[in-house]
Amino acid sequence: MHEQRRFSKAVVHGTYARRMSTPSAANAGMLRLSITPGELITAGTVVTLLAERPIGPCSAGSVRVCMASSRGGSIDGCYPAVVTKNSTIEVFTDGLHVGAYKIFVEELLDTEGERLVYRQVVPFVITSLVGEVPAEVRVVHAVHLRVGEFQVVRCAPGQRDGEGQYIEVLKVVERKSGQRRILGFNERGEQVDVEAVLRDVQQRRFERYGLIHETLWDHMEQLQPDDEVSVIVWPPVSSDEAGFDKPTDRPAEGPSRAETEAARLWRQAQDVLVDTLHELGVQPRRALADRVPLLQATLSADQIRALAQADTVGAIFLDNPTGVEDDLGDSIAVARTDKAHSLGYIGTDVTVAVWEGAPKSETDLAISARFTSTPTDQNDHATNVTAIIKNTTPDAPKGHAPGCRLVSANDKSINALQWAVYTEGATVVNQSFHRSRDEAVFGTLSADDVLEDWMALTFPYPTIVTAAGNTNTPSGASEANPPHAEFVNHKGYNTLTVGNHNDGATAMVPTSVFRNPISPYGDRELPELAANGLGVTAAGLTFSGTSQAAPAVASAAALIQDVDATLKSWPEGCRAILLASADRNLEGSTWDAHVATRTDARDGAGALNTDEAVWIAERRCKPNQPRRRGWDVGRLQAAAFQFTPELPGLKEFSYQIRLGDTPLFLPKRIKIALAWDSTLSYFFWGAPPNYKLYPFDSRLKIDLDLEVAWPDGTPIATSNGFDNSYVVVEFEQPTGYFYDEIHVFIRAMPRPKPWKAYFGIAWTFFA
Repeated sequence: MHEQRRFSKAVVHGTYARRMSTPSAANAGMLRLSITPGELITAGTVVTLLAERPIGPCSAGSVRVCMASSRGGSIDGCYPAVVTKNSTIEVFTDGLHVGAYKIFVEELLDTEGERLVYRQVVPFVITSLVGEVPAEVRVVHAVHLRVGEFQVVRCAPGQRDGEGQYIEVLKVVERKSGQRRILGFNERGEQVDVEAVLRDVQQRRFERYGLIHETLWDHMEQLQPDDEVSVIVWPPVSSDEAGFDKPTDRPAEGPSRAETEAARLWRQAQDVLVDTLHELGVQPRRALADRVPLLQATLSADQIRALAQADTVGAIFLDNPTGVEDDLGDSIAVARTDKAHSLGYIGTDVTVAVWEGAPKSETDLAISARFTSTPTDQNDHATNVTAIIKNTTPDAPKGHAPGCRLVSANDKSINALQWAVYTEGATVVNQSFHRSRDEAVFGTLSADDVLEDWMALTFPYPTIVTAAGNTNTPSGASEANPPHAEFVNHKGYNTLTVGNHNDGATAMVPTSVFRNPISPYGDRELPELAANGLGVTAAGLTFSGTSQAAPAVASAAALIQDVDATLKSWPEGCRAILLASADRNLEGSTWDAHVATRTDARDGAGALNTDEAVWIAERRCKPNQPRRRGWDVGRLQAAAFQFTPELPGLKEFSYQIRLGDTPLFLPKRIKIALAWDSTLSYFFWGAPPNYKLYPFDSRLKIDLDLEVAWPDGTPIATSNGFDNSYVVVEFEQPTGYFYDEIHVFIRAMPRPKPWKAYFGIAWTFFA
């Protein structure tokens, strides 16, 4: 028995936009749909397409259902669409397995042989649901979770592969009002309080680990009580105290007044924490930068347990000072960086830091400053990584960012990273090493991840690029067993993690790590981006891996900061531009389709395209300024998202994309990316005197989505999720619908407490 879906009523947003004057297409339009593009439905649902005029008897063959990765054609198991009545086509979804699909409609004709539609592509997702979804809402995202004792794992719909509670979590949108909410169901289809279930997991974690990070806890399990270990201790501070007032029209020249005041409060919290450690007989070491209030110390296991009971402590992390390092012309060409160079963008006046061991030889390097003049770890890997960004090798490519000011944070200590950013003013940082076992084996954020997320929120607001890591590396490089169980090595929210693709940007290299981190709803997607790291020769040395891919992306960040210096202070804008400009999807489908269907996309948003990134960066755009390419940055706050029936969602931050003059019969792909930040803080639960202090960590406070519509409110595409600090939506522009612009809306899930956040948004089109 088929489920018949009624037509959804579009909510009209935005202002009037003129229609294109195309005489040859005067009678063509778009079909009205019984689903919204990107909607999740169950197999057996009948999707109805309604035309403006009666449909010709031979037009049913113009409609077909394909996998989302297909550009056209049909698939096994699809029933042909049939024309019913005069103006409707019914698409039957019986037999479709769980996954992402598209309905392709091409040159639909009416009974007089006139075109009804040139081409229309409607993405949708088939899923399996145990709960009964109210008819007044549509499902835009779903995760199926196995709730374990200390973490949740995202499963395939219907999958049962271990002990624990299984729940289904749906993000739904009310069809009439546009308001967003979450529904949760257990295995029996009964509604559950999702936040309560996840809060119980967090509580059990706290009862086990307290303020001790799990990697440190794991190390302590192997220690005798008097054995000592190096740790990083954060006081209970919050990044929100730094305020949200950096300039949006120029690079920041220094910390804001709010950040300066926050730094004073952070130092006070640090002073109190120093006293606590003194009481334990420990002499701690302060961080190099005063805006980083952490302490480093060497403690016994017993001292760590005692310290974890103090209310002056936010969290205690393992301090692992060691690390594992994970032809240039090809790398530059496949990233299309050479085209950006031809436009004059080479990273001029941008300081880029390479954070890892010291180059073994500086003969072909042009380093402006070094953290230490007596490095203890000199290696060829650092020489190669540095040279990929900038080098002076005769008769050879001079790197991806040959005009940048390059500094060498030539030590794997966190002090070297702080020196690069807070002393040398680096606005781009490349990290191509990881902390051996810890970051590969554990799915939570490491001490480095937390520190880098913090630094991205404080002046000079660096864009930090990290390597995803490699499997099957030499013995000792990873202790994940089996190798495919290795997590992406760097898991920060406010950074960019990079995977490794081949020389032709046609496939990911099999050794590039892609296992996603542990997160509350299980749908994080890392790495965010891919670049060429296969057999890259620079400074006479050849290496392969994500270590060689990351500096290509870091260099691209430097080039777009060269285009517009405002981006030096906006890592959110840099992230959005680099994600939107990635025009090649190496894993077959789009980012939003992968996240919706639990498909682990090894390439993130796609392959790096520096040339396209530069084109976007040249076109700063404000709301209500339609452009084919553009970007913007700014601040979001909860008050702007307050729901009212008259204003569902956020109207103030809608953006318009101009469609241009490309002929209607030539399909265009449009890609939009939105990036924002996590909050670093400690969290209280309950009421005094029985409250619980959750440890200091980097967490997402807000959940943002993107929606795209025509000016009359007709939906085009959407991108949704729970646990990512970015979303990407990519779609084929419908042809034959004569507005010359489309509208992009930022949507937010309701939250009980006020919030603010920096954001960056970027968009482009690919003919």
